[in-house]
Parts: sequence; C-alpha cells; structure tokens
Amino acid sequence: MKKIFLSFIYIVIIMLSIVGCSNKIVENSIEVENFVPSDMKEEIGSGQFIISTYSEIGENNIPVFFSNEFNGLSQIKIQSNEFDGSKSSYIYIDSKLNTIENLGEMNVFTLTVDKENMSKGIHKVEVIQFDNNKISGNPVTYKVCTYEVK
Repeated sequence: MKKIFLSFIYIVIIMLSIVGCSNKIVENSIEVENFVPSDMKEEIGSGQFIISTYSEIGENNIPVFFSNEFNGLSQIKIQSNEFDGSKSSYIYIDSKLNTIENLGEMNVFTLTVDKENMSKGIHKVEVIQFDNNKISGNPVTYKVCTYEVK
C-alpha cells in the first residue's frame, strides 16, 4: 500500500512539473508573437494597402472614423494589392498582433478591432511578411498605414 501511495505522489509531481514547464513556454511564445519587431523602422518589400472608411479623409489623407459609430468590437475595411501570396501577412494594430492573413495580388478584407483600437487618436496598422512565414524569420515586407478616430 505504501508503494502505491508513493508511486501516486511521484506521478502527480512529475505531471505538475511537466504542465508547469509547458505553460511557461506557451506564455513566452505568445508574448514574443504579439508585438512588431523593434527594428522595423522603414517600409520594405512590395505591396501596398489602404484603410477604407465611409466617413471622411482627414489631414494627410488619413482615414477618419468617429468613435460614436462603434460599440464594442468593430471592423475596419482594408484593401491590399501586390503582396507575395506565398507568405503569411502578420497584421498589427498599434504594434500588437491583430490577425494573420494570406494577402496576394488583390484582396479586400476586414480587421476586427476592439474598443482600445477605436479610442480617440491616430492608430497605426502594420503588415509584415517574413521569409520563412514565422516571426522568427527575417522580414521581407513591411508596410504601414494609419487611421484616426475622432
């Protein structure tokens, strides 16, 4: 009976240590993936995208949304063209990962944004493609667009 009890405790300790270690690995990988690489300063690669709005275009051709148009989760229309369709496109809003899309020659899609991304002010949307389709690779495309919420 004592051997069974000690075996049970031994198995529980091993399971807890395995689960504890795997949680740390997942948390670290998510933390790394959520933010734009810090060395991205200038646009590189082919492709372009624009943010469409039914509202107005503000100063410097920045699309304008009005905060009273949005409640909770909202969507922003994006039009893109001339991206490398063989690579995944990581799309960030205000330097935080929003979604991963497969952009190609010509696409129209919507980004779902939360209340934080629809707060008043200017927000930055960034598209990055990596040579190996993983953020551990080297960026081959980096494009930036902005929108304003009033």
